[in-house]
Amino acid sequence: MSKDIAKIGNQTLPSSAEIFAKNWQIYQKIIKHNHIRHKEMYDVLHQFILNSPAKLFSFLDLGCGDLSTITPCLIDSKIYSYTGVDLSPQALEIAQENIGYIPGEKKLITGNIRDVVKELVSTKNLKIDIVFSSYTIHHLNTLEKKNLINDIWQILHPNSCFILIDIFREQGETRNRFLEKYWQNISKNWFSLTKDEIDVVITHMETSDFPETENTIINQAKNAGFGKCEFIYRDQEHPGYLLVCYK
Repeated sequence: MSKDIAKIGNQTLPSSAEIFAKNWQIYQKIIKHNHIRHKEMYDVLHQFILNSPAKLFSFLDLGCGDLSTITPCLIDSKIYSYTGVDLSPQALEIAQENIGYIPGEKKLITGNIRDVVKELVSTKNLKIDIVFSSYTIHHLNTLEKKNLINDIWQILHPNSCFILIDIFREQGETRNRFLEKYWQNISKNWFSLTKDEIDVVITHMETSDFPETENTIINQAKNAGFGKCEFIYRDQEHPGYLLVCYK
């Protein structure tokens, strides 16, 4: 039997590699057609990194994926160390093709971001200048987000920051209402996807997306010890924001 195929009875099931390939192709369409505002987000992020007063910095990327979106932000930066973490070995295989463009030391880790950060907390002499996460932590529940943000604060140098790109609910908006509105937008405006692909996205969101309100994330950051928190980009049509929390 091929290692990429699993069978139960007479039913052939897609392997994890096949599922990844399908979902990765959908996500590439979403990025290419800017459906969740990657272009605007990463343009602002790029300028933020270039304008950083730090002479050199280390960068921890939680949920790095294939590195296709973050690499252009780091090519001409003062980075000396990049570490990317992702749960998908298939994504990190593709990331190997992009990581060579990033200056300095480079490392990719296959694993759960919470476990990796928790392990870094125990490494007392290792501190990070920038911790970054894009469209990832909304997959965690509220307590898991709180614990992760607490741990992120612990692994950051003084005068460093946590940068978050993610989706947010409006204050008082329920998760169900958020998802309903989001799905309406997908059906209306995500023209690049087929109906089957839209169904894949909606199913993923229904089972895996748990966005918080702005106040919840900011309160979690403040309680962890962060000082100033500011949204440096808010999209007018998509509920995706770019938040910086300073230590």
